[in-house]
Amino acid sequence: MKVWRLIIDGAGSASFNMAADTFLLENAENPQTEPVLRLYGWDKPSITIGYHQRLDRAIRLEALGDTPVVRRPTGGRALLHDSGEITYALAGNYHVNNELGETLQGSCQNIAEAVAFFYQRLGWTVDICPKDTPVALSGGSREQKGCLATVSRHEITINGCKMAAGAQRRYGPSFLHHGIMRLRLPVMHPAINHGEPGRYQRAAFLLPPPTEVLPFVIDVFARRFAVGWRKRPWTGTELEAIGERIEDFADMNRSNFVLNNEGDK
Repeated sequence: MKVWRLIIDGAGSASFNMAADTFLLENAENPQTEPVLRLYGWDKPSITIGYHQRLDRAIRLEALGDTPVVRRPTGGRALLHDSGEITYALAGNYHVNNELGETLQGSCQNIAEAVAFFYQRLGWTVDICPKDTPVALSGGSREQKGCLATVSRHEITINGCKMAAGAQRRYGPSFLHHGIMRLRLPVMHPAINHGEPGRYQRAAFLLPPPTEVLPFVIDVFARRFAVGWRKRPWTGTELEAIGERIEDFADMNRSNFVLNNEGDK
């Protein structure tokens, strides 16, 4: 049985979280590095936007308030993170770890099945979207809908509501997969276009807090990929390397951030 590394982090800043996950992506290029599953939280409600999004199209700047916003190293759309979710990052070298899935679609499907097992273990009936939906396309609209207003292939819905999302980026032989699993109904932030108003308010949904169900998350990933765990926190050297990347993921909602210099990502 293969052994993957497990990192369980507490609540971190948006900048630290994205810098840490980028470190995992880059480090996974080394074929000697085992895959890593990182589970973490947020020190305050924060917005992440996709790697290819423009800030002024991803969110309503005038409604942002003081909410931190950073760019993910993965794709997808604007998403508010808070204490009502489990956030995970899975990074690995798929050339030497075939269990991860040899293709983008294969790895996304494997991860979606692990997430589905998690909700099923808690007694919920879930659906895995088989394909991208037309609403996921922005077309010529200036304002893009947020992550939870669209359902893409391999994403999870419960009672018709999107409760889990994921996005993956490939970097040579390595990849990083970001995902969330909601344990409470999402909070609708005024800076994000959430699409149909009120649909989540019609859904009955309540699960235990993240601290109570983390063992289930760890177990379903182990079972789906047939691996064991080596729990190992960040080393001092790793934290130093992450610290050097934090400025690359600085809060875009700050007085000295110049939108016109952002450019297309």
